[in-house]
Amino acid sequence: MSVKSSVLGLLEMQKGVYVSGEDLAARFSCSRAAVWKAISALRKEGYPIHAVTNKGYILEPDSNLLSSEAILAYSDGCLAPVWVYPEVTSTNLVLRQKALEADGQGCPLSDGAMVLAESQSAGRGHLGRGFYSPKDTGLYLSILYHPKRYVSQSRVITAAAAVAVYTAVSQVCSIDLDIKWVNDLYFRRKKVCGILTEAVSSFETGEIEFVIVGIGLNLREPDGGFPSAISRQMGAITPDGRTADGVPVNRSQLAAQIRCRFLELADCTVVPEIYRSHNLVLGQDVLLTGPDGHTQPAKALTIEFDGSLTCRMADGSLHSFPYGDIRLTE
Repeated sequence: MSVKSSVLGLLEMQKGVYVSGEDLAARFSCSRAAVWKAISALRKEGYPIHAVTNKGYILEPDSNLLSSEAILAYSDGCLAPVWVYPEVTSTNLVLRQKALEADGQGCPLSDGAMVLAESQSAGRGHLGRGFYSPKDTGLYLSILYHPKRYVSQSRVITAAAAVAVYTAVSQVCSIDLDIKWVNDLYFRRKKVCGILTEAVSSFETGEIEFVIVGIGLNLREPDGGFPSAISRQMGAITPDGRTADGVPVNRSQLAAQIRCRFLELADCTVVPEIYRSHNLVLGQDVLLTGPDGHTQPAKALTIEFDGSLTCRMADGSLHSFPYGDIRLTE
């Protein structure tokens, strides 16, 4: 790791606290001049780092730039690579390409490899829908995982990702979200997060070779609000990107915690209990669009251990749906 990356990682972990140049040089076995060069480079990249004589360097507490160094610093020992871009078409597409290239070279990416972007020009959501991904308002990321299971079990991985977001937001932001079958999270009855799970599988064995889990989380509403076509459905977890204590949501920490929690849950054989117990659809009247594309009224009853949804239909019969799309009726 370069001196610049090492310095940034430490300043992120000590955000709002002065760290002397002497201490930095000793910790990273480099000269004071190398530390100064690293600080200068970070300032040019936009990091608000101040220097005070006899105190050292301090990264402003409100600094909230996404960086691979900061994410790795919060990653609880997960050293899988992280890439951060100003803008991409889709983080899923970028990570998929990186995974295919690595596999082709015989050195596959490790579980937890992650791509993040400040914005997406062609963010994608469930059932081919777009996901609005403007700059400076959300967290847009994709995580790589190599499961040893069949394609039919991929919905358990989606459930693990939903619980990872739920848990990380609770830990970092002290905000409790609601999960909505299959792959959304809500806050105050509005969608704030979408999850898109895409698998590359073997036609011979039916096993998944790797999975890309894309997550888009709205941290604050865009300036001027969401586009009119989605403004009634979409929301954000905060009005201004700050927690109830007035502290900016630490995006790097939140991204790292989502990754850590997902890796803990990803190889479960059944959906996590939180996914079932905190799912807002249970007991509700819904309009359900099943795998055949047909939409009909139903009452959502239970989420099975494999992630499928059991509903009571209008004629009183019970049906289990492996996937689909539902809308709560008022």
